[in-house]
Amino acid sequence: MATIAATGPMRDFHGWPAFAMLRGMEHGLQWRFFVGVGVGLFLAIGALWGVLKWQRWQLRRLGFRPPQSGKLLRPPGHSLEAELEKLKDESEGALLVLMGAFCLLGLALVGTLPAIRVLIQHPHEVWAFIWSSGQWPGWLALGFGNLGALLLAIYGLLRIARIVRQRRTYQLGLRGEQAVAETLLRPAVLRAGYVSFHDVPTDNNGNIDHLVVGPAGV
Repeated sequence: MATIAATGPMRDFHGWPAFAMLRGMEHGLQWRFFVGVGVGLFLAIGALWGVLKWQRWQLRRLGFRPPQSGKLLRPPGHSLEAELEKLKDESEGALLVLMGAFCLLGLALVGTLPAIRVLIQHPHEVWAFIWSSGQWPGWLALGFGNLGALLLAIYGLLRIARIVRQRRTYQLGLRGEQAVAETLLRPAVLRAGYVSFHDVPTDNNGNIDHLVVGPAGV
């Protein structure tokens, strides 16, 4: 561990209770261990994210050739199913962000919990020691790192909550469209000469959920 290098006249802190606690914390904590674990987590999460992105890129690049090259009739709720698939892909990335954020937050809390405990017990002595020893830039960077991990965790939670809400809405809409489609396929409706088309695309990138054509028109 690096020794403390004073940038100016350093006060005598040896008689202060907080000094012994801070020195013990400095020698007891292995900061390289926490940094190494954090870097390892970043690499693991980044590798997993890269594999997922590469697989999706491969699927888009290679694609597949359907047996029918013409336009096919869409099933009921086709657009909602596509949106649900997008949410599934988005949720994977959000879970990776959330997992990484909480790992970093846990490392930050474990690494700084002793300092926080000493700061609560001896606030004036701790601030005087940090400032006089010239270590305040490092502690300031550590504080901003903890704050960044906390904000990243909050962002991940909010993103997951939004995805869950959207998924629930799309699932309800999909079930509703499927229920209507089953009603339109009843024998009585078919015998009356009505034909149903579902999820018909429109010019403005929208869609018509159900289009029914009968003897009297559309």
